[in-house]
Formats: sequence, C-alpha cells, structure tokens
Amino acid sequence: MNNPITLAGLKIVLVDDEEMLNEVNKALLEKAGATVSVFVDAIKAIQHIETNNTDIDVVICDYQMPGQIKGDHIYRMISQHYPLIKCLMLSGFISSEILGVPVEDILQKPISYKALLNSISKK
Repeated sequence: MNNPITLAGLKIVLVDDEEMLNEVNKALLEKAGATVSVFVDAIKAIQHIETNNTDIDVVICDYQMPGQIKGDHIYRMISQHYPLIKCLMLSGFISSEILGVPVEDILQKPISYKALLNSISKK
C-alpha cells in the first residue's frame, strides 16, 4: 500500500502568469497540506521571497513570464542567495535556453499532480 505524499508544514511560493494554473496547483498543493502563496508578477514574487526567505521552503516558478524577468532569473537568485529554499521551474518546453538550471529541477508542463508532489518532496 502506497502512503500518500504529504506536504504538511511546507510553505510554497508559486509564480506563474497563468492564473487558472495557479488556482489548480494551489488547490492541489493545499490538499497535500502545504501553505501556498501565489504570484502572477515576477517582481512582486521576488520582493516576497526577499522579505520572507526564512519562512519559505519551496518556490515553483514558470520559465516564460511576461516582462524582463524569466523564471531562470528567479531560480538563480534563489540558488545564490537563499540556498535553503528549494526551487523548481515549470516549462512548456525543455530547452538549452534555460541555462544554469539542472534538468532535475525543470518540470515539463503539463505536469501531473503526482509528479509535482514527487518533485517537491525530493532532496
């Protein structure tokens, strides 16, 4: 019998400009026990991460965001300044464009609920 994956106690920041995906992913992550903050704006997400970095366990960000800041920028910022925060990137495509992000931290859209939970619970 498989035990369901629980994210109880985890504080997750979700950054994606697709509001419908945010709603679905937030509901699924909360169902698994996580507390989720959602941002559609990369700059506001970065400000939140910088202000609350000691109270965040995981950041999940979309690669392709509107404006100048892409998900790989957020990924590198977290890796350099907040190494205790796990960061995963969602992308509709896997490309060599996403430099500096290990392939195991890139999640292909659309991602299944089980794959998302497995990726968050690794490490």
